Amino acid sequence: MDIFSRQFAIYPLAFIFAVLPAIALSYGILIATVLPLLGLFLLWYTGVQRDALPLLAKAGLVGFSVMAWPVLSSLWSLTPRVTLVTSLRMGGIIMFGVWLLILLKRKEYFPRIFASSFVAGLWITAVMLCSQMLPRGGIFTAATDIFDIDPNILLSKDINRGLCAMAVLAWPALLAVYAVGKRWHIFLMSFLIVAGVLGMHSLSAKVGVIAGVFSFYAVLYGRRAVAPVLLYSALLFVFAWPAVFYFGEDWIREHVYEHVPDSSKHRIEIWHFAMEKWQEKPFIGWGVDTSRVMPGGMEEVHPTWVAMPMHPHNAIIQILLEQGIIGLGLAFIAIVMALRFVLGMYQENALARAAITATVISYLMIGFSAFNLWQAWWVSQLFINAILIVAFLGIKVESLQES
Repeated sequence: MDIFSRQFAIYPLAFIFAVLPAIALSYGILIATVLPLLGLFLLWYTGVQRDALPLLAKAGLVGFSVMAWPVLSSLWSLTPRVTLVTSLRMGGIIMFGVWLLILLKRKEYFPRIFASSFVAGLWITAVMLCSQMLPRGGIFTAATDIFDIDPNILLSKDINRGLCAMAVLAWPALLAVYAVGKRWHIFLMSFLIVAGVLGMHSLSAKVGVIAGVFSFYAVLYGRRAVAPVLLYSALLFVFAWPAVFYFGEDWIREHVYEHVPDSSKHRIEIWHFAMEKWQEKPFIGWGVDTSRVMPGGMEEVHPTWVAMPMHPHNAIIQILLEQGIIGLGLAFIAIVMALRFVLGMYQENALARAAITATVISYLMIGFSAFNLWQAWWVSQLFINAILIVAFLGIKVESLQES
């Protein structure tokens, strides 16, 4: 076979699909590298048409529109150069991701090997994940002993990050299982992923995967209106949280604070500090990614806690703190427009709506208490999910339609 032909690109793509789950679980930060690599091979496979560059210009317009206010915030940011570079990098990721999705959506067919490779990788990763529930630990515990790796770094940081990535990847995974013709495996795969995540220590991943499971099956077996109701309800909840916390903090401290883990107590202290700093610049915010250098952020609020450890650990509070009320309103409008567009494309396919709804809600719930909003790998994760959903829906199997 000619290695320069489009068909040859199937094999490196199948390999990327196969190793993607393991990469996401063991070292999720590499997702930022996987996105451009996956994108380039998909462009090779689909072929770049004459109108690709005009479409790139449209995608660039989307990226600029989303990031225009963050870029503008570099004018008053505490770290203008960092703010500008971060905003432009995020705009580039959005531009590339949107452009790639537009081109992929025009492809009518994708080979089944994409889904079967992904499913094979998922089974291996699910076994790796569930092995950690053994009395003496599993594969990752053994790796810390064999390679002399600090378990606090691998298990408490890298694997916890990977668990959140798996909680989001689970939903296109179920599409892949369906695409290879094993419909009943959907339940087994979802059980293994959920059990593996719940057996570990990441509270954010647990919340994300539980919210995703509920959303997936509610949309899959519910009426068509269930998807928008769940999506907009989740969106309103997370965007209303800064106001709920601001006005209800005293009640939270009196009735909730002493009944949650230490990590959650620390988040309450972080949110308290973030809301105090927001009041100093309520409309325009402090600028993108300035949470890490916020004045007073490194002051101790507890012998082992600081007021702002790099970021607010809540995506919406971070937007409010760094972009102000104006940025928060613009972000809400952008997300609503994106959801309306995506739901409109898959009105007749219940499985697609279920995967999309579960992906978005898992992503929102994890972002409620984890990760810097501007981390390239976390933004890339959302676009990889979208790419997987489009690709697996393009595999010729009997679609699960509305009855």
